[in-house]
Amino acid sequence: NLAVRIGSGHDEIERELAIAQAIEQQELEITASLRCGSREAVFAGKIDRLIDSDAGRMVLDYKSSKRITTTSELSNAPNTGQHLQLWLYAAMLEAVGEQPAGHVALAFPLADPSGKQTRVSRIQIGERQRHSEQVLAGIERLIALAESEELSVAPQGWDSACRYCDVADACP
Repeated sequence: NLAVRIGSGHDEIERELAIAQAIEQQELEITASLRCGSREAVFAGKIDRLIDSDAGRMVLDYKSSKRITTTSELSNAPNTGQHLQLWLYAAMLEAVGEQPAGHVALAFPLADPSGKQTRVSRIQIGERQRHSEQVLAGIERLIALAESEELSVAPQGWDSACRYCDVADACP
């Protein structure tokens, strides 16, 4: 049963992150203006969980994928263009004067961890400034491509992630 699997996955994630010891945790809708190279862009999003604890602040994003992103993949995400929302959320928090995040994490409640894997991939973002600059420079390139109409989206079938996209109607 899917609901049971999701519930079990969430319980494991909460134990792993010691969420019971969190000082405060919340879902947070955030809007911030960020400089992307020579452009100013406004971003809006919803952080699945913003957790404040003795270990610092963490941005946590839940994923429905059964494949767990490894810690190594997450560390390299700004270079590969994956999971950019985490870095964007961290930059947005700082832009609106919030306490910066010290960690970013992905949680996979539907995944079936094997070996040393867990349902959570978490990294410290000590190189936040460099990663944020990489992400914002990439976004500047995407904006320029979209404005020049050179950006295209591959056709997607009924089972693609597009059906969950809030801006799918904007795609050709």
